[in-house]
Amino acid sequence: LFSGPAICLLITPFISADPFNQSKMTLLVPCALSIFAIMVTNFKIYLIRNNSIFLILISLFILQLFFVLFFAPAPFNQKFYGTNGRNTGFLTYLSFSIFALSASIISSTRVLRKMALGILGAGLISAFYSTLQTLGLDPIPWANPYNNIIGFLGNPNFASSFLGIFGIVGFSFILQPQLNNRVRAVSVFCFIGNLLLIIRSNSLQGILVLGLGCTIIAFLFLLGTPKLARTAILLPFLGLASIAGSTVGLAMLNIGPLSDLIYKLSVRQRGYYWHAAIEMLKSHPFVGVGFDSYGDWYLSLRSANAAFHTASTNSNEAHNIFLNFGAVGGFPLLTISLLLSIFTLWSVFKYVIRARQYNWAYAGLVGAWLGYIAQGIISINQIGLAIWGWILMGVLVGIEIQSREASHKAVQKSEAKNSLIKERVSVVGRRWKLVAFAGLGGLLTGLILVVPNFRADSSFNSAIEARSAEKIIDAVLLSPHDNKRIIQGVQVLATNGLVDQSKRLLEIVLKNNPRDYNGWELVLKIENTLMKPNPKIVALAKKKMQKLNPEITIK
Repeated sequence: LFSGPAICLLITPFISADPFNQSKMTLLVPCALSIFAIMVTNFKIYLIRNNSIFLILISLFILQLFFVLFFAPAPFNQKFYGTNGRNTGFLTYLSFSIFALSASIISSTRVLRKMALGILGAGLISAFYSTLQTLGLDPIPWANPYNNIIGFLGNPNFASSFLGIFGIVGFSFILQPQLNNRVRAVSVFCFIGNLLLIIRSNSLQGILVLGLGCTIIAFLFLLGTPKLARTAILLPFLGLASIAGSTVGLAMLNIGPLSDLIYKLSVRQRGYYWHAAIEMLKSHPFVGVGFDSYGDWYLSLRSANAAFHTASTNSNEAHNIFLNFGAVGGFPLLTISLLLSIFTLWSVFKYVIRARQYNWAYAGLVGAWLGYIAQGIISINQIGLAIWGWILMGVLVGIEIQSREASHKAVQKSEAKNSLIKERVSVVGRRWKLVAFAGLGGLLTGLILVVPNFRADSSFNSAIEARSAEKIIDAVLLSPHDNKRIIQGVQVLATNGLVDQSKRLLEIVLKNNPRDYNGWELVLKIENTLMKPNPKIVALAKKKMQKLNPEITIK
């Protein structure tokens, strides 16, 4: 309940070179490991909750994470921490898994409400900050190549997607029959303001997320309201929703009357990214190419059309969370991630059939989760957004399990199960010292793992501001090495004529990762600036670049 909003909103401007992803991972991992340590001390909770399928799927997901970490063909640090600017490596996905599992255990109607209020609170803060940005009143002087609205996520697409998720939960809140009229009026005003911000972001993702989520909520509202839950109302609604959804889907493929409004060249580009991800999956079916290593393989596996239309475009993400799992983690990770989503959908279906009444918090979380999945089909796993997807997955699975347990309890009570339930209630009280030490131990372990990476990023930011070559070199060489950060240092040094230092750093980059195309490109550029370039180094750089990017001719 704390981690979701905190991770989503945390940024570290003036401290980090990457103030968005680096800071979020630095909070994500210690919180997750602390939660995991507490779960271990209360393992009998698993015996109470009939969540064996979900537990098995999460366990298989984590097991495959380890296989990818140790056997995928990518630098260990890159797989472990992820690359700078993304940070979706082993530690991040392990933490997401822990959040999903723990959320499934604590899920209840009370938690549903608190989680929905948490999204509303984080959304209000994000909307307020986005308003400051769009009015030119942002207190942080971002070097922003997009537009004014980047929120706390660093990109208009991510910002609009989260505003869309916030709008979804707000819409479900507005539909409460018992809501005070004044509160409803204020909520409608906030909803409209949020919609204007999404439009102002000039990002289609937020509109699509909001539209899908509100459609789902409207359906759940009709289904859960006895006066409206009639075939004569539900069938026309479903028909109109299907027609609207199909029209939008076709428009994204440049087909139909809305194609001029919706279709963009970025949609075509995503098709190129997806094709390359499938090629990576085919070439590395068991463990993929390694976490955050998509960018090392994209140029060599992209299609001829991609090279022709967008020769200079590279990407370090598949722009589809499922295909990206396949590319970086192989068929097992792709399959398990799909099964987790399918199982969550099945849990939602069973709960809705069983409950048959409108619960604004539940409807809002269902809409928010489906909104996250929808944006994930055309976007990437940004930590600030993905944390909601994984937590909500666990909450939705857990509430279905709890409702199932409640219905069983009404029919038949088991003495063994009652004793376990009593133990669950009293375990924290009897073992509070163990729980406290475990939580603190997990927190410290997480900090030990992530603080060095954050320190390296922060030191690089300080070195750039100090305009000191020595400090830049010292910062990029701090452990753990990150090739992207070292290359940024190389570019700064080379621009200022420090060629020898740049070349030494490039040797480290290419030793860490021989598939780093940007590294070889810089080798060639630096050699070509010299009065007497080394022909052997030039020939080697061209050979490597041609191998990594075979669809173009290296001059």
